[in-house]
Amino acid sequence: MVYTEHMNAAAVSYEEVEDVSLQMARADRSRLASKLLESLDYEDGLSPEWLAEVKRRIAAIDAGTATLVPREEAMKRITDHLASLRS
Repeated sequence: MVYTEHMNAAAVSYEEVEDVSLQMARADRSRLASKLLESLDYEDGLSPEWLAEVKRRIAAIDAGTATLVPREEAMKRITDHLASLRS
């Protein structure tokens, strides 16, 4: 299903959005994810410093200068790092 400005957003299911989104190029998925995160009201709970950091990271992703790491790899790095601290 193709979304047009004349369609009601409620008429598009989560599953349809997910299916289409996962077929997008990585850079486009990243931009979409950034826009979706920006749409959430997260600013109330963040300190000014963290808010600035989040905005800096989003700008780097949008500019294509950020090095993106797949979730599985990031979690492995974190787990390995925490394990090394316990040793």
